[in-house]
Amino acid sequence: MPLHTSDVADAVARLRDARRRLADAVATLHVARGPGWDSPAADACREAVAERLAALDTDRGTVDQAVHLVDGCLGP
Repeated sequence: MPLHTSDVADAVARLRDARRRLADAVATLHVARGPGWDSPAADACREAVAERLAALDTDRGTVDQAVHLVDGCLGP
């Protein structure tokens, strides 16, 4: 099955959307890690949220690299 430039452009558009959605989710989790999450479950979950944030930062970096790589392949 041949791959077209439009397919790659579509893939990078989806990666950009994923990057934006991941950034939004991480921002929400940063609030949850602090005093902004007012819930009985919050105290029990803050440490787990903090641990996940470290992993999500790595994931976000991977998505950023993928976007930059594909952008470079598509050219100016």
